Amino acid sequence: MTVLRALERCAWRTLPIYTPAVVMECASDTYWYGEFDEEAAIEEACGDDAAERESMRESMVTRAMFNATFPAWALGSRTRSLGRRTLRQLAEAADDRRIGDVIECVLRLLAVDLPDYDWSMREGRFVGFSGVLAWGPKDELTTRVLDDYEQMVGESGDYFEPCGEETIGAGDHAALAGWFDRLRTWCAGVKALDELTFRLTDGDWTTQKRGSR
Repeated sequence: MTVLRALERCAWRTLPIYTPAVVMECASDTYWYGEFDEEAAIEEACGDDAAERESMRESMVTRAMFNATFPAWALGSRTRSLGRRTLRQLAEAADDRRIGDVIECVLRLLAVDLPDYDWSMREGRFVGFSGVLAWGPKDELTTRVLDDYEQMVGESGDYFEPCGEETIGAGDHAALAGWFDRLRTWCAGVKALDELTFRLTDGDWTTQKRGSR
Protein backbone atom coordinates (compact mmCIF):
# COMPACT_ATOMS: atom_id res chain seq x y z
CA MET A 1 0.00 0.00 0.00
CA THR A 2 2.85 2.37 0.81
CA VAL A 3 4.45 1.68 -2.57
CA LEU A 4 1.18 2.25 -4.42
CA ARG A 5 0.48 5.52 -2.60
CA ALA A 6 3.97 6.80 -3.39
CA LEU A 7 3.49 5.90 -7.04
CA GLU A 8 0.12 7.66 -7.17
CA ARG A 9 1.48 10.77 -5.45
CA CYS A 10 4.24 11.22 -8.03
CA ALA A 11 2.24 10.08 -11.04
CA TRP A 12 -0.40 12.79 -10.60
CA ARG A 13 2.36 15.41 -10.71
CA THR A 14 4.32 13.99 -13.66
CA LEU A 15 2.80 11.27 -15.87
CA PRO A 16 -0.60 10.20 -14.46
CA ILE A 17 -1.20 6.44 -14.32
CA TYR A 18 -4.42 4.46 -14.06
CA THR A 19 -4.24 2.75 -10.66
CA PRO A 20 -7.00 0.58 -9.10
CA ALA A 21 -8.47 3.53 -7.18
CA VAL A 22 -8.54 5.69 -10.34
CA VAL A 23 -10.09 2.87 -12.36
CA MET A 24 -12.86 2.52 -9.76
CA GLU A 25 -13.53 6.26 -10.07
CA CYS A 26 -13.85 5.73 -13.82
CA ALA A 27 -16.32 2.90 -13.21
CA SER A 28 -18.32 5.15 -10.91
CA ASP A 29 -18.53 7.83 -13.62
CA THR A 30 -19.25 5.39 -16.44
CA TYR A 31 -21.71 2.95 -14.88
CA TRP A 32 -22.73 3.91 -11.34
CA TYR A 33 -23.98 7.51 -11.58
CA GLY A 34 -21.07 8.68 -9.46
CA GLU A 35 -21.85 6.29 -6.58
CA PHE A 36 -19.60 3.71 -4.88
CA ASP A 37 -21.42 0.73 -6.40
CA GLU A 38 -24.05 -0.20 -8.98
CA GLU A 39 -27.17 -0.12 -6.79
CA ALA A 40 -28.35 3.38 -7.74
CA ALA A 41 -27.94 2.65 -11.46
CA ILE A 42 -29.88 -0.61 -11.16
CA GLU A 43 -32.62 1.08 -9.14
CA GLU A 44 -32.96 3.84 -11.74
CA ALA A 45 -33.10 1.41 -14.67
CA CYS A 46 -35.10 -1.48 -13.24
CA GLY A 47 -37.05 -0.30 -10.23
CA ASP A 48 -38.52 -3.24 -8.30
CA ASP A 49 -38.39 -5.76 -11.15
CA ALA A 50 -36.23 -8.49 -9.60
CA ALA A 51 -35.59 -10.32 -12.87
CA GLU A 52 -34.48 -7.17 -14.70
CA ARG A 53 -32.30 -6.16 -11.76
CA GLU A 54 -30.52 -9.51 -11.76
CA SER A 55 -30.09 -9.47 -15.54
CA MET A 56 -28.61 -5.99 -15.49
CA ARG A 57 -26.25 -6.86 -12.64
CA GLU A 58 -24.94 -9.89 -14.53
CA SER A 59 -24.22 -7.83 -17.66
CA MET A 60 -22.51 -4.81 -16.08
CA VAL A 61 -19.37 -3.96 -14.12
CA THR A 62 -20.10 -4.27 -10.41
CA ARG A 63 -18.35 -3.35 -7.18
CA ALA A 64 -18.04 -7.07 -6.43
CA MET A 65 -15.77 -7.39 -9.49
CA PHE A 66 -13.44 -4.79 -8.02
CA ASN A 67 -13.44 -6.51 -4.65
CA ALA A 68 -12.57 -9.79 -6.35
CA THR A 69 -9.80 -8.30 -8.51
CA PHE A 70 -8.05 -5.92 -6.10
CA PRO A 71 -7.19 -6.05 -2.40
CA ALA A 72 -9.10 -3.51 -0.31
CA TRP A 73 -5.97 -1.44 0.38
CA ALA A 74 -5.52 -0.80 -3.35
CA LEU A 75 -8.96 0.79 -3.66
CA GLY A 76 -8.39 3.84 -1.52
CA SER A 77 -7.73 2.47 1.96
CA ARG A 78 -7.22 5.19 4.56
CA THR A 79 -4.53 3.21 6.34
CA ARG A 80 -1.48 5.38 6.89
CA SER A 81 1.56 4.78 4.71
CA LEU A 82 4.82 3.73 6.31
CA GLY A 83 7.22 6.53 7.21
CA ARG A 84 10.61 7.01 5.62
CA ARG A 85 12.53 5.84 8.69
CA THR A 86 10.55 2.58 8.73
CA LEU A 87 11.11 2.15 5.00
CA ARG A 88 14.87 2.58 5.41
CA GLN A 89 14.89 -0.02 8.18
CA LEU A 90 12.91 -2.46 6.02
CA ALA A 91 15.25 -1.90 3.06
CA GLU A 92 18.29 -2.66 5.20
CA ALA A 93 16.68 -5.77 6.72
CA ALA A 94 15.22 -7.19 3.48
CA ASP A 95 16.40 -10.73 2.71
CA ASP A 96 15.27 -10.42 -0.92
CA ARG A 97 17.31 -7.82 -2.80
CA ARG A 98 14.37 -7.10 -5.10
CA ILE A 99 12.28 -5.97 -2.15
CA GLY A 100 15.10 -3.79 -0.92
CA ASP A 101 15.48 -2.26 -4.38
CA VAL A 102 11.75 -1.44 -4.55
CA ILE A 103 11.84 0.24 -1.13
CA GLU A 104 14.90 2.27 -2.09
CA CYS A 105 13.12 3.36 -5.28
CA VAL A 106 10.15 4.49 -3.21
CA LEU A 107 12.44 6.52 -0.96
CA ARG A 108 14.01 8.22 -3.97
CA LEU A 109 10.55 8.94 -5.35
CA LEU A 110 9.38 10.45 -2.06
CA ALA A 111 12.48 12.61 -1.92
CA VAL A 112 11.54 14.49 -5.11
CA ASP A 113 9.82 17.76 -4.18
CA LEU A 114 7.17 17.95 -6.88
CA PRO A 115 4.66 20.84 -7.11
CA ASP A 116 0.92 20.32 -6.99
CA TYR A 117 -1.10 20.93 -10.14
CA ASP A 118 -4.12 23.20 -10.07
CA TRP A 119 -6.76 21.18 -11.90
CA SER A 120 -9.52 23.69 -11.10
CA MET A 121 -8.69 25.73 -14.21
CA ARG A 122 -9.72 22.82 -16.44
CA GLU A 123 -13.15 21.76 -17.63
CA GLY A 124 -14.14 18.16 -18.25
CA ARG A 125 -12.39 14.89 -17.43
CA PHE A 126 -8.66 14.28 -17.69
CA VAL A 127 -7.78 11.56 -20.21
CA GLY A 128 -4.04 12.07 -20.72
CA PHE A 129 -2.95 9.08 -18.64
CA SER A 130 0.49 7.77 -19.52
CA GLY A 131 0.08 4.17 -18.38
CA VAL A 132 -2.17 1.51 -16.89
CA LEU A 133 -1.36 -0.47 -13.76
CA ALA A 134 -2.87 -3.88 -14.51
CA TRP A 135 -3.25 -6.12 -11.48
CA GLY A 136 -1.57 -9.18 -12.93
CA PRO A 137 -1.97 -10.99 -16.25
CA LYS A 138 -5.54 -12.08 -15.43
CA ASP A 139 -6.82 -8.56 -14.75
CA GLU A 140 -9.45 -8.07 -17.47
CA LEU A 141 -11.53 -5.65 -15.39
CA THR A 142 -9.14 -2.73 -15.74
CA THR A 143 -9.03 -2.74 -19.55
CA ARG A 144 -12.80 -3.27 -19.77
CA VAL A 145 -13.53 -0.25 -17.59
CA LEU A 146 -10.99 1.97 -19.31
CA ASP A 147 -12.21 1.11 -22.80
CA ASP A 148 -15.77 2.06 -21.81
CA TYR A 149 -14.62 5.15 -19.92
CA GLU A 150 -12.48 6.49 -22.76
CA GLN A 151 -15.29 5.90 -25.25
CA MET A 152 -17.82 7.68 -23.02
CA VAL A 153 -15.56 10.67 -22.45
CA GLY A 154 -14.51 10.83 -26.09
CA GLU A 155 -18.11 10.87 -27.29
CA SER A 156 -19.04 13.60 -24.81
CA GLY A 157 -16.26 15.90 -26.00
CA ASP A 158 -15.91 17.13 -22.42
CA TYR A 159 -12.29 16.27 -21.62
CA PHE A 160 -8.70 17.55 -21.62
CA GLU A 161 -5.33 15.83 -22.10
CA PRO A 162 -2.45 18.08 -20.90
CA CYS A 163 -1.35 17.52 -17.31
CA GLY A 164 0.46 20.87 -17.16
CA GLU A 165 1.38 23.86 -19.27
CA GLU A 166 2.96 27.29 -18.79
CA THR A 167 3.10 30.41 -20.95
CA ILE A 168 6.39 32.34 -20.91
CA GLY A 169 7.26 35.50 -22.80
CA ALA A 170 10.04 35.07 -25.37
CA GLY A 171 12.10 37.79 -23.72
CA ASP A 172 11.47 36.83 -20.11
CA HIS A 173 14.78 35.13 -19.38
CA ALA A 174 14.18 34.87 -15.63
CA ALA A 175 10.85 33.12 -16.13
CA LEU A 176 12.40 30.74 -18.65
CA ALA A 177 15.24 29.91 -16.24
CA GLY A 178 12.71 29.26 -13.49
CA TRP A 179 10.76 26.94 -15.78
CA PHE A 180 13.94 24.97 -16.55
CA ASP A 181 14.55 24.60 -12.80
CA ARG A 182 11.05 23.23 -12.33
CA LEU A 183 11.48 20.98 -15.34
CA ARG A 184 14.62 19.45 -13.78
CA THR A 185 12.54 18.51 -10.75
CA TRP A 186 9.81 17.11 -13.00
CA CYS A 187 12.36 15.00 -14.89
CA ALA A 188 13.79 13.72 -11.60
CA GLY A 189 10.29 12.64 -10.61
CA VAL A 190 9.73 10.90 -13.95
CA LYS A 191 13.06 9.12 -13.63
CA ALA A 192 12.23 7.89 -10.12
CA LEU A 193 8.74 6.84 -11.23
CA ASP A 194 10.14 4.96 -14.22
CA GLU A 195 12.68 3.17 -12.05
CA LEU A 196 10.02 2.12 -9.55
CA THR A 197 7.65 0.76 -12.20
CA PHE A 198 10.55 -1.15 -13.77
CA ARG A 199 11.40 -2.76 -10.42
CA LEU A 200 7.78 -3.69 -9.79
CA THR A 201 7.45 -5.43 -13.16
CA ASP A 202 10.79 -7.24 -12.95
CA GLY A 203 10.22 -10.96 -12.45
CA ASP A 204 7.46 -13.00 -10.82
CA TRP A 205 6.19 -11.57 -7.52
CA THR A 206 3.45 -14.14 -7.01
CA THR A 207 5.82 -16.38 -5.02
CA GLN A 208 6.44 -13.68 -2.42
CA LYS A 209 4.87 -14.05 1.02
CA ARG A 210 1.88 -11.76 1.26
CA GLY A 211 1.30 -9.41 4.17
CA SER A 212 -0.73 -6.35 5.12
CA ARG A 213 2.06 -4.00 4.01
